[in-house]
Amino acid sequence: MKRPYLLLLTILITLVGCKDPIPAPDAAILVAPEDNVSCLYVPLNTSTANVVFSWQQALNTDDYLLKVRSEATGIETTTSTENTSLRLTLDRGQVYGWKVVSRSEASAEETESNTRYFFLEAQQQLAHLPFPAKLVFPQEEEVVELNNGNVVFSWEGADLDGDISSYNLLLGSTETSLETIASGLTQSSYSHALEIGNQYYWQVETIDREGNRSSSLISYFQTAP
Repeated sequence: MKRPYLLLLTILITLVGCKDPIPAPDAAILVAPEDNVSCLYVPLNTSTANVVFSWQQALNTDDYLLKVRSEATGIETTTSTENTSLRLTLDRGQVYGWKVVSRSEASAEETESNTRYFFLEAQQQLAHLPFPAKLVFPQEEEVVELNNGNVVFSWEGADLDGDISSYNLLLGSTETSLETIASGLTQSSYSHALEIGNQYYWQVETIDREGNRSSSLISYFQTAP
């Protein structure tokens, strides 16, 4: 009499074990503001303006977190919404970075979009801050094979005035131990000797002819053993 019970129990365990995993929310595709542009949507006064952020609907997503960071002050604001657009009032004359985090009630995992940057025009703006550099190589969490003991770092810089004068390259074993290993670089790449089997964090600082500067995001990578 125990066999039918054991058979039923086995079937139930199999069905539970074969249940499809809960999918993580997809990353949102950003629409506006565009990347590395100067914008002024709806000026409210000489110091603030309304900016409309929009993105495409992401699959397996119930709501979103819009994160907007002032590159001048480092202050980040986070706003939740179930829509795919949101209007915020921001201070003019600053570079902002923004991204969207997709969330699902069925999953504890959150998925970030890429990060875009834009400059919010001030009145009679004569000079603009350079945009934070985009780190090209090594990529985030990449395991890098050394070439004769070296890694060639590369990045992309952008400035509305087209007057980038130099870059500084910072490197460290942690985010808080970054030190400048090369300064005054006029090219957007640099070869540097590293040790095998180590973890590194790196960042690029962009400087224009007016002395304005911006810092990229900090990226993490490892060297292969």
